Amino acid sequence: YFVRDISLDLEAPLDFKEENMLTRTVEEIHRSIHYYEGRVQGNKVTRVFLTGGGSMTSEISNLFSKALGLPV
Repeated sequence: YFVRDISLDLEAPLDFKEENMLTRTVEEIHRSIHYYEGRVQGNKVTRVFLTGGGSMTSEISNLFSKALGLPV
């Protein structure tokens, strides 16, 4: 398994409609996936798991799935 912690400031409620926050988070996940797939020959990331308080936000899984092109 490949695990990467991408810390988000959860002091205030996240507004995932804010395009800048979503874009930066998706870009970081893309970089992490690219790094992993470049280091581990023959393995592809086929699914992303979200954890933590932000993962409970309504529709967040659908937003990430569409942006990453992977099941979340």
